Amino acid sequence: KRPPSIWLWQRTRIHYGFGDGSRWYSTNSSSVLKERDWNHVATTFDGSSYKLYVNGNEVHSYLGASNQTPITLPIRWIGKVDNSFKGKIDEVRVWNIAKSGEKIKSQMKIPLSGREDGLIGYWNFDAGNAKDLSDNMNDGKLVGDAQIIEIPIIISAESKTVNPKRQFELSININNIEEGDKLKFDLVFDSHLLQVRGI
Repeated sequence: KRPPSIWLWQRTRIHYGFGDGSRWYSTNSSSVLKERDWNHVATTFDGSSYKLYVNGNEVHSYLGASNQTPITLPIRWIGKVDNSFKGKIDEVRVWNIAKSGEKIKSQMKIPLSGREDGLIGYWNFDAGNAKDLSDNMNDGKLVGDAQIIEIPIIISAESKTVNPKRQFELSININNIEEGDKLKFDLVFDSHLLQVRGI
């Protein structure tokens, strides 16, 4: 007797499903996650098709729960069901509507206000706790080894020579930054050697 749930299975696979009070409807994906990297995972159920999205792309679907109704039990755990999740979770959103793949992809990196239509639970852990930022106030608490940690911003740069005339291309990759965060770059260069066309 469980509400809609998602498990990490065999490191890169997802097990997802729900119970209706008498039976458990579930399925397993193929290997869809990238290890040691952030993966955005979402499931939707519209009464017919149960879909799994990773990073905004539909990667698996299940029709075995068609015409079934999930049991009306509260979600009791984030990061734990039969065993504890060994990894990092950035935020959790629960909706009472089945979003399209286009909506999931376009909104997955945008912070929420907490008052969006259909939002029934929103935990981003930014304040160092498990407070529900939706209007439903489904606050949780950290238990066991769960803890809030800071994720450092990772910046890597790579340069390559374009031609022998001291011209080169500099590519900068930035990871673990949220929309709205601000970065400042100070570039020091000899104008006789390097010209910056744009920042």
